[in-house]
Amino acid sequence: RMDSFSKKPRHLTLIRAEEAPFPVPINNTDKLHTFWVQSFYDCPPIVSDRDSVHSDWFDHLRCVKALDLSRNRLYELPAEVGKLIILKYLNLSHNPLGVLPETLCDLINLQTLKLVACAHLSKLPEQMEKLINLRHLEIDRTDGLKWLPKGIGNLSSLRTLSKFIASNSGDSEAAACKLGDLKNLNHLRGKLKIEGLGYVADAVEAEKAELKNKKHLLDLYLDFSPLVKAEGITDVVEALQLHPKLHYLHIKSYGGTQFPNWILSLINLRKLQLQECQNCVRLPPLGRLPSLETLYIEDMDSLKSVGLEFLGIGNNNDDSTTTNDGTRASSSVLTVGCDQYKGRSRRYQDNAKSPLLETFSLRQAKGTSTLPPPDGTIKKIADPQVSYFADTIPKGNGRGLQQDISHPQSPHSVEVEVASS
Repeated sequence: RMDSFSKKPRHLTLIRAEEAPFPVPINNTDKLHTFWVQSFYDCPPIVSDRDSVHSDWFDHLRCVKALDLSRNRLYELPAEVGKLIILKYLNLSHNPLGVLPETLCDLINLQTLKLVACAHLSKLPEQMEKLINLRHLEIDRTDGLKWLPKGIGNLSSLRTLSKFIASNSGDSEAAACKLGDLKNLNHLRGKLKIEGLGYVADAVEAEKAELKNKKHLLDLYLDFSPLVKAEGITDVVEALQLHPKLHYLHIKSYGGTQFPNWILSLINLRKLQLQECQNCVRLPPLGRLPSLETLYIEDMDSLKSVGLEFLGIGNNNDDSTTTNDGTRASSSVLTVGCDQYKGRSRRYQDNAKSPLLETFSLRQAKGTSTLPPPDGTIKKIADPQVSYFADTIPKGNGRGLQQDISHPQSPHSVEVEVASS
């Protein structure tokens, strides 16, 4: 236990011993600039008064600029936190906080607010628009958070917003963010997850988000679960035009039968994950994406065919997008999981330096009835015990299919190897 310091420190870290209560206020800390109560707890199933912050602490921290109270099993933050008017950094991550005091919005100099893995958090303060200097709002892994206050759409200085939630029509509509409230957040960068897209039924609202202007975003996760507004969802996703600088895209639970046209405009896309898009019956010609390196396709029960363009092979006279050196790049890692083989997909890593997809494998693809015909580049189907695959691929051009029957590794898999061009 420490009651005071002989000198007034500027930076202080207190380490909580196991099962020790949250420290009481200490004298001579009124000149602190940074304060960290170091602990190693995650959100517990139960909370205790031993883990509460005494409100007097905030009278001793008037000069603090960075405050880290993460992993301290805090279930409540005193309203007196609003006294820390020069605070710029606040980390409350990994605490079982249910709500935050409205006085938090009095911290007008706050630049970073971290609430990562606050699993019990059910809402943010309603007057978030008062945090005019906020640059970074980290709220990933906050599963209890189902809507965001309207004012977040006015925080035009935001650089980091790890999660945005498009409101359900049942959420106090006047107080909750809609998808269109992303419009003014054009300085967002890094990674963004958009939840609640399954509630959006209006393509006009989707267009208002102006995702095409988010040129600093590199990683985007579009989550349509739960899919409530299935009607018109194709128009909604088409209106979500993305900026071509995007590097990583994850689409989950999209309910349309086909993917949007803009997906082929993502010329810098390196990784694409399509997950649980149960109604999609065909894939776009993803082989035309010049920078694509990794592709995951999981749990797409309605997928029936894989076209020639999908593999990144085809007529040399087509209008495929090419790289600066005139070659066309494509996937070096491809995982496919659909129909009866949900969650049991096979991953194949190709180390060859080829501008085209060299190996394509499907595992237990009983629902997929066709593969692309060879144009002289397909050289092998492994494990021809899956006869319906072999029968769908014509032969006879002299450079086409060669069946390899010496390595039947699995009676439920088929592998197609594509020669380098």
